[in-house]
Amino acid sequence: MSAETNAQIARESLEAAFACDWKRLRETYADDATMVGGALNIRGADNMVALWQGCHEEERDLRLEILNIVADHDMVAVEFYFRGIVNQPLPGLPEAMYGKHLDATEVHMCRIQNGKITAVTIYGGVLKSPDVPLRRVWVAE
Repeated sequence: MSAETNAQIARESLEAAFACDWKRLRETYADDATMVGGALNIRGADNMVALWQGCHEEERDLRLEILNIVADHDMVAVEFYFRGIVNQPLPGLPEAMYGKHLDATEVHMCRIQNGKITAVTIYGGVLKSPDVPLRRVWVAE
């Protein structure tokens, strides 16, 4: 598939995840897809959908803005911004964040083969809050 088509698949996957369109999200992943980065090591498309469903339980009112997409052959890099309100304890966040806004950026590298995402590596991100003095930057090794 073309780099442009692969970029569109990566975009549609994130848009589906943030819109809670679980059927469409599942369709973007290969059955044996993986997601790694930070503390994540997810295997299988159904588990990846479950991860995104959990994100919506942890944070409400999630909003997505895709900042950049760069595609070359079967690899697509997506930089995106999202914002939500913390609903429950999140690893590494202070208790003062409950009920507060969390703003974040992440970079995902997606491998796409035969029209499906086969692997996602989360390379880094920035967490901050306009409500609480918080700013965390992390980068995968």
